[in-house]
Parts: sequence; C-alpha cells; structure tokens
Amino acid sequence: MNLDSSLTTVSFEYGGVFESLGKNVITETPVWAAVREAIPLPLPNDEDSDSTRESSSFCLGASGSDDVPDPVANSVIRTVNFRMLARVLIVGVVLCASVAGIQQLRVRRMARDFLDHAQAARRRGTLEESMRYLGFYLHLAPDDTEALITQDLAAEVLAESPTELFRVYLMLERALRQDSSNRAVRRELIDLAMELRRFTDAIAHLQTLLQKSPGDTELHSLLGECNDALGRNEAAAKACELAIDANPHEVVNYERLARLWSERLDRSFDAGQLLDQMVSKNKRSAAAYAARSRHR
Repeated sequence: MNLDSSLTTVSFEYGGVFESLGKNVITETPVWAAVREAIPLPLPNDEDSDSTRESSSFCLGASGSDDVPDPVANSVIRTVNFRMLARVLIVGVVLCASVAGIQQLRVRRMARDFLDHAQAARRRGTLEESMRYLGFYLHLAPDDTEALITQDLAAEVLAESPTELFRVYLMLERALRQDSSNRAVRRELIDLAMELRRFTDAIAHLQTLLQKSPGDTELHSLLGECNDALGRNEAAAKACELAIDANPHEVVNYERLARLWSERLDRSFDAGQLLDQMVSKNKRSAAAYAARSRHR
C-alpha cells in the first residue's frame, strides 16, 4: 500500500477532511503527526504489505483489533444523530396531525353543506334531489343513523320494483345495525320483509319487538300471517290465539284461526264455535257476520 491509498483510507474515515490537502503538506503538519500517533498508518516505505493491510484494517476498526474506538467520540456522534432523528420525527408528526385536522374540518363542512341542500330539497318537495344530497352526506358521515333512515324511507317511496325494494331493505338493515333499539326502523323492516316474502326475517324482527311488547295485537297478528305463509300451522294458530286474547275485536284473526283449524289442523268443530264467539263479541260488526258466512 502506498501513501496515496493510506491517505484515501484516512480521508474516507474522517469524512473527507484531508481530501483537499496535498500529500506533502499533510505529512508535515502537526495535525498529521497527531493522527499518525493516535492511528498508526503505514509509511510509504513500509516493506511488509501484509502488515500494511493489517494497519489499515486497524484504522477502520476491524473486528480482529484489540483496541476499541474512542467511546466519547462515538457517544457524541450517536447523540447528535438521535437528536436530529427526534427533531425530524417530531416535525413529521406535527405536520401529519395538522394536515389531518384540516382535512377533517373540510369534510365536516362539506357534509354539513350536503345535509342543508338535502333538507332544502325535501322542503321543496323534490324527493329525488333530496335523496341524492343525502347520499353525498352519508358518504361523508356514515354514522348518522337518522339521516340514513330518512334516505331509506324516501327510497322506499320511490321504489318501483322488487329489486329497488330489496335495496331499501338492505339499507334499513344497515341503519338498524347502527341503532338496534330503533323500533320504527324495525317495524318498517317487517313490512318490507313481508312484501318481499322474506317471512323468516320478518318473524325474527317480530319476535324481537314482542319481547318488549308482549300484548301488541298487531305484532301477534303479523306473526300469525308470517307463520301461515311458511306453512307453520301450529305456530300460526298460536299467534292468532294470542292476537285474539289481546284484542277480541279484530275479525281478521278469528278468520285466519278458523281457516287454520278447519283446513289444516282437523278442528272444524272448534272453528265453527270460534266464528260464533267472534260474532257474539262483535254484534255490531258487519265484517264479523261476513266472515262467519264465508266459512259456513
């Protein structure tokens, strides 16, 4: 190894401090003498190339060296690097948080504008325009259950095919998942499910409502209708009986129960007595007399 390569090694290790200096000037300065004393580099006249390579490896901190680099110098370098890294990270976090906050404010402002347009269109009576703006609003604020229900009910009014009704049904189910305590939405889902002939889904929703309103005649009546459509005769008859017990003036429940008993459950005699009981409890109801005459 010649002096030029030795100087290159030292220059690389110390960040190019000596790159711009001449060979003769460096070797004659006190700084160079101090470097030679601290880190013994081979002289140009060294004859043993192997020892030259070992000396160079020592200068670069090779793994086989017994000496350890100055811990104070390494500590200073590491401290400076970590401080700079920490500053960069802090600045990056602050910038990201600022950008995210500004974006959230913009989204909220846009959502509020869309909702205002939807409400204004609804007041004007332009339901389709209101639904369009509500869709924009819900895209930005999907957790607003009230707005979602409003849009779904408006869509139900405009629906003209089973496919559109089913889409409304799915949207209402999504609204119900966000607020499972919303009785109005669940009740609307029951009607839609029955219209779409999804009687099993309707029964599930009816049973949920009946847990809180066990004496609701309408719910028992609808439960009987759904079970009747599915061919669950015993369950349908039981629901009709509960509906009659809750309100003995609903003729439709007597009529359905009488048909189930006479046509499916082999209880024709009981069906006749049930119709007589219906008339006796509703003597002023023309519907009751008409229902009994249809089954005689």
